[in-house]
Amino acid sequence: MKTQLLLFFSICFFNAFAQDGTLDTSFNNSNLGANDFIRDMAIQPDGKIIIVGDFTSYNGFTANRIARILPNGDLDIEFAIGPETDLIINTVALQPDGKIVVAGDFTTLMGVSKNRIGRLNPDGTIDASFVSTGANQQILETELQGDKMLLAGNFITFNGIASNCIDRMNILDGSTDFSFNPGSGTDGVGNISTISVQSDNKIIIGGTFNSYQGNPCNGIARINNDGSFDTTFNVGIGVTGFNDYVYATAIQTDGKILIGGTFEGYNGTNSSSIARLNTDGSLDTTFAATGSGFNNTVTAIKIQPDGKILVSGWFTAYNGVPVNRLVRLNSDGTIDSTFTVGTGLDNFARSFAIQNDNKILIGGVFTEYNGTSVGRLARLNTPTLANNEVEVVETTVVFPNPSNGIFNISSEVAFTTIRVYNSLGQNIFETNHSQIDLSQHPHGMYLLELSSDSKKSTHKIILN
Repeated sequence: MKTQLLLFFSICFFNAFAQDGTLDTSFNNSNLGANDFIRDMAIQPDGKIIIVGDFTSYNGFTANRIARILPNGDLDIEFAIGPETDLIINTVALQPDGKIVVAGDFTTLMGVSKNRIGRLNPDGTIDASFVSTGANQQILETELQGDKMLLAGNFITFNGIASNCIDRMNILDGSTDFSFNPGSGTDGVGNISTISVQSDNKIIIGGTFNSYQGNPCNGIARINNDGSFDTTFNVGIGVTGFNDYVYATAIQTDGKILIGGTFEGYNGTNSSSIARLNTDGSLDTTFAATGSGFNNTVTAIKIQPDGKILVSGWFTAYNGVPVNRLVRLNSDGTIDSTFTVGTGLDNFARSFAIQNDNKILIGGVFTEYNGTSVGRLARLNTPTLANNEVEVVETTVVFPNPSNGIFNISSEVAFTTIRVYNSLGQNIFETNHSQIDLSQHPHGMYLLELSSDSKKSTHKIILN
């Protein structure tokens, strides 16, 4: 069955000449932004941006710890404004149906009792169908996994059931997913603050813990899809240093794993605040940060679709080169000199998001970017093609679609890169072959992006 090509390509005369990494001054012209920490954000399919954190206002308007921002940076006044929350929101996740899951340290949401997790309808009103009774302490991170959602933090119980720092719920209604059994979980001396899901559904966790289910794994571990400890992932003594804390994790398309935080080394080798691990948990010594790295904490890592790596934190230098709290690395860990940030940030960023046009959103504690006031939320330019056109090849066919796992691609164009994105826009698979196997992935809708030189097209595919 021939699928309709969805073309995501826009040309803007101004942005054709905007340098990569410079501030997009068309975003939030008031420059007021949020009055306190933006901890996380998510981009809706219509381009609107959900932000969460500690703030109580945005652009001078009341917005208690959650707000929706229009694509131009203004506050969306159509998003329900109510009591919002009594305490901070740490994380936000969008479900495929458009509903919004928020989690943190709050006990009320939109005036309704909600213990540290709740769900909103797409218009911002409370979703009464969400039945979770919540967690007894903070939820620091959420991660969508098919029709499930992983939760991590420093809680001891979730939905009234013992669950040390990690659990998984059904996104249908917030009930506990009993196919996931974390057992004794972490050792209880710390927390889990970051989760990344591999393409095979194994789960990378990072935080301040010393063990998982009794297995030593300082600060970093991999667990199987059922919650059991993955013994094939050998981290040795894990992260080391005076304050050994993993704040951020990210998985590259080749399966290698980036970790960032406050640490001096990994399994006995110096690699300050950032490291890259091979798929078996060993240190990848080819990554340029090995032996040196950042001079202070890494708080956020984001891998761009082209493989380049955005990093923020409290640091002011990387491998001895001055970089003020924001840098982009090439895939080998060297500094990307084409990313122009000037004097950088005056404080750290905690969250990155990448728009469909590849512009970069950053949110955090900072109030200035390269000397310009930005109010804890900024958008950065990325280069666009000025005169090239994208050729839509009508003879391209993806079949069968829907499929139980195997998708075949037939086209008169020899596409050099084929990427698969899940419903959250995460790049989960990349190849140059004309056959794709998604049988090990959750059922649902995916986007198939085919590119070669200036040719770029996207197909919607359905995995049964």
